[in-house]
Amino acid sequence: FVVPNYLPLFGEDGKKLLAGDTLTQGFTLGDKDTVIDFSVIDAQMARVDIEEGGAVPRAWRLSSHDKQYLNKFFVSNASVKPLYFYTNMIMEKLTAINAIDDKELKEYVSRVIKGLSYEQLEDLQQSPHHYLTKIKKKIETLLEQHCEKVFDTWIEQGEITCEPWYSLPVSISPLRVTAVYPNTLYTAEEEMNGPEKKIAWELSNLPNILWWHRNQARQGFFINGYGNKAYPDFIAMTRGGKTLLIESKGDHLNNPDSARKVKLGRAWEKLAGPKYRYYMVFQDQALAADGAYPLDRFLEIARGL
Repeated sequence: FVVPNYLPLFGEDGKKLLAGDTLTQGFTLGDKDTVIDFSVIDAQMARVDIEEGGAVPRAWRLSSHDKQYLNKFFVSNASVKPLYFYTNMIMEKLTAINAIDDKELKEYVSRVIKGLSYEQLEDLQQSPHHYLTKIKKKIETLLEQHCEKVFDTWIEQGEITCEPWYSLPVSISPLRVTAVYPNTLYTAEEEMNGPEKKIAWELSNLPNILWWHRNQARQGFFINGYGNKAYPDFIAMTRGGKTLLIESKGDHLNNPDSARKVKLGRAWEKLAGPKYRYYMVFQDQALAADGAYPLDRFLEIARGL
């Protein structure tokens, strides 16, 4: 995917690859909800006795009365007010979200902390990583939802288009290789897992497949939409001149992330043109989404391409 690259200083318009941060413009946390499911954690407190002479320490689980006493001690003896203390504790780990201003991020975290119960504040004191993970995931989800909305809008407006930008390398050097399959683009391809091997075997034996390639993870071709880069598992060329992108999925990966990828892949296919196809292939089941098929249905379609 590419977007316009306006260069008014040079009096020309060009194109540039769509980057994730391009879609974050206009995002704000100021109007976002702070509804986060913080599961109650049973913090593992224990009393430890260390004897002299290098003996192995002995630990005993604390009684509920002891834990309650220590919880109140930790909160009441914080050197600063709890809200300020907890907000800064979380903020130290969240500053890596570059798309959000630190001040706005801090205000959002403060709103989250204000909504915690006394028991949750006690849990936060003992298990900050759990709360950090939940808060960060919430913010990332809000940001991704915003990027998806902007992406969909720009697709409809024609602001995002597809251009030929990637070339397959002359040679590849994966760490683990296999050379047992015919019709591969390279002499040897990257090693594959179980579901991928099934697709590789079928591609090798389809008479209308000119060549196929196991796309290298995090090194090969990727679809640059919103969220993480989507690397299809296979690239194949039919004798009729169609390029196929194929994403292999185990049936246990029938989830929202897969739905997002197939939506992105179909958007790419539409803009790339009639000679390009995107498929997400499961072993026996499929998402209720266009472009996602069980293996037998995909093979039925592929034979006619």
